[in-house]
Amino acid sequence: MDRFSFSEQENRHLGEAINAVGGEVLRDMRVRPGGSHHQKLVVLRHPGRPEKDVAFLGGIDLCHSRGDNAGHRGDAQRQPMASVYGQRPPWHDAQLAIRGPAVGDVETVFRERWEDPAPLNRNPIDRLSDRLHRGDRAVAGQLPRQLPDPSPCGRRTVQLLRTYPKRRSGYPFAPHGERSIALGYEKAVRQARGLIYVEDQYLWAPAVVSCIASALKANPELHLIAVIPGYPDQDGRLSQPPNLIGRQQAIDVLKRAAGHRVAVYSLENSKGYPVYVHAKVCVIDDLWC
Repeated sequence: MDRFSFSEQENRHLGEAINAVGGEVLRDMRVRPGGSHHQKLVVLRHPGRPEKDVAFLGGIDLCHSRGDNAGHRGDAQRQPMASVYGQRPPWHDAQLAIRGPAVGDVETVFRERWEDPAPLNRNPIDRLSDRLHRGDRAVAGQLPRQLPDPSPCGRRTVQLLRTYPKRRSGYPFAPHGERSIALGYEKAVRQARGLIYVEDQYLWAPAVVSCIASALKANPELHLIAVIPGYPDQDGRLSQPPNLIGRQQAIDVLKRAAGHRVAVYSLENSKGYPVYVHAKVCVIDDLWC
């Protein structure tokens, strides 16, 4: 699948290297056919020093092309992208550092995925290849006991939301799937009064766009500011048109709903190259993000 930029070989090499020095990496295909494991989280726990516990959540993939900063000069270790982004494609993303009891919630998400009793991969060819290459084990290893949650250390309320499909065999922790991210967005958008600020790689899902459009129609004081990529991340006659068509349709729906109260922007760096917006950010009325 490398020809489709799915990084199959890189994932295998990462697993082999970390497993060889005593860690454990599993390539998890316990998803629906055609689905993707798309969660991005890191949890660091410190036995006896809970004040140092921290979790990271956000859109940043642990791979090349993501090593950019506020100057947006791009990552010297690049992955292939549309030619309009230049030799070092500038990249914009966002990540949260979480402390306090919610660190335990993030760890629970990882543990539930790790301890899912379903086979890591149902494809017999892939399983044979792993055995020949001494790749991933057939089942996940035993995790140590989860530490108690860290004590509260701030004034913010943190709620962890998730998306899981309804899988044939069912996730033990989400037997009917879970849509709490979508439900959380819908509830927050319905209550918006002054401003919805969005940074999004793909602002085109009809359900999301119609929810925002309904809120804009219902409240004439409500404004929307959206930051999106100026261009799709891939060239090509197959991949580019759906990106552009879906996005333009979404913008048209929002403009019809609120006209001048909708503003859509893209970014560029000081050299004039467009910055690819990979972030998934939403801030509503300075009350919810």
